[in-house]
Amino acid sequence: INSNNHIIITLHRATATMSQHEDISSRDSFESAMNALFSPLHQSTTKEAIAKAAKRRTSTVRDMRRYWSCLCDVPPQRQKKRRMIHITGTKGKGSTACFCESIVRAHGLSTGLFTSPHLMDIRERIRWNGMPVHRNIFARAYCKIRQDLEASAETLEKEDLPVLPGYFRMLTLMAYYILEVVLEVDVLIIEVGMGGRYDATNFWDVTEDSRVVCGVTKLDLDHTRILGNTVELIAWEKGGIFARDKADKVNISSKQQVTTAEDAAKVSSSAEKSSNQSSLAPAAFILDSNTPGVISMFQSCARIEGCGLVDLQLVDATGARLLKALDGGSLGLSGKHQYGNATLAAHLCQAVLFDINNNITIENPKTLEGVQSAQWPGRCQVLERDPWTYLLDGAHTFDSMTATVDFFSQQQQVKQQEDCVLIFNCSHERNPVELLRLLLPLSISKVYFAKSDSSRPSPVAVPTAKLLLEEQGIPIQPDLLVVEENEKPTWQETLASVWKHLTAGQESASTVSCNSNARMVLDDLHENHKPSTVLVTGSLYLVGSFLTALEWTEESSPDIGNRTTQ
Repeated sequence: INSNNHIIITLHRATATMSQHEDISSRDSFESAMNALFSPLHQSTTKEAIAKAAKRRTSTVRDMRRYWSCLCDVPPQRQKKRRMIHITGTKGKGSTACFCESIVRAHGLSTGLFTSPHLMDIRERIRWNGMPVHRNIFARAYCKIRQDLEASAETLEKEDLPVLPGYFRMLTLMAYYILEVVLEVDVLIIEVGMGGRYDATNFWDVTEDSRVVCGVTKLDLDHTRILGNTVELIAWEKGGIFARDKADKVNISSKQQVTTAEDAAKVSSSAEKSSNQSSLAPAAFILDSNTPGVISMFQSCARIEGCGLVDLQLVDATGARLLKALDGGSLGLSGKHQYGNATLAAHLCQAVLFDINNNITIENPKTLEGVQSAQWPGRCQVLERDPWTYLLDGAHTFDSMTATVDFFSQQQQVKQQEDCVLIFNCSHERNPVELLRLLLPLSISKVYFAKSDSSRPSPVAVPTAKLLLEEQGIPIQPDLLVVEENEKPTWQETLASVWKHLTAGQESASTVSCNSNARMVLDDLHENHKPSTVLVTGSLYLVGSFLTALEWTEESSPDIGNRTTQ
């Protein structure tokens, strides 16, 4: 990278067939990095490529360790202790990570945050002190990592490893490199991408010179095709983050665990004792709203993968102690379910910083400042665009949608409004019937089943309305189909057909619109509907599309110059 931030790189033969728009020697280095990340260099764009990448899932940790070893200027040891909070779960892990980040900063320390997915800008995934990293930092990191990997291409190919990792793996390498090596933040906060055991974020060993704590939010059935069709199997996948030696092939817990309340009770009954620990043993915390079977499985993972050194403790999901400490104050993130997430975050921060500050309690004013100032776009977010009010939440599981409906109902009571507009989309891998059923009690005058501007590739076949409804015991009524099945309806038209079946017989059935993108929906809404409250939900990708259309923005971090990559 030269002094003008132009990227100069010798293309290895493995990528010599790049098309012109993928050439990373272009003038705009950030745009070049973006073009490459969304190209076949890092994306699986065919069914064959997706299937091939899926076969490597269980080797992800090994692959990531190998890629990391190829980076040339990573010091073997940091000058200061590595401190990391690693968070898994189904519902609320991003919010919990956000609370952690805000609490740590409130106590005067620097933070690095890695989450997924992004809503509008890819740099949202990698945050420095709460802000998306600068475009130049992002671009330099992409170029540097790619150069190092291509320099090791011959060795990687001999090991049957793709020279350039897939999209999420590459972003994970970039996040760890930027936050750990370039910026050397005080505390690294990492949200698992999917699962945990075989997740790209789970490749760093827990060593004597590091302080790593793990958090588990509420589990729900999600990504069942990959993680398993019970919450206990999903817990086994997620419990892999407790491993101290990530390459350990011996200490692996069984997927088959006793799932009684008695076994679950073996877990520490409270997180309170963490404040009194004199040792620096690795700690892990789990919300007590999880089922006994889930808690039991995590206890097993803590004992076996954690080699008996991980102390798993329960956290009160009601957040009663935090509610009392706030004394009428409110959290930065809306929704009553957030009190449990904020409480979990407070315990994680206390544990990761215990050896340098043992006063980071829930009642500490700085901790309360942190939970009250936390901001997390797209999660129970209220956006006023007078005379319209937009409530945006990326809920996409049964539990998270239940929380969204509660949050929305509270907002409607405050505004003393009844009618609302619903804008909905979800992945075809999810069960839209159970999500849409939860929205039925709302007084909805119009529904838009809108397209997201982006989505992740999926090898799963798109189900028909007939299949979705019959699985729920709902007979098909041909007159309620938006498009005949033999006419190959779009996914949005399939959702609309499901909705019309669920609302059949209602006295004031809502009108339905399909297939528009965010900008088209907003234009139609403003031209043809009286001002009201608009709920955008079902998908973070959809929420991101509407935040873009509504021209919502946030400030980037400062640039730090070419600090390490010369």
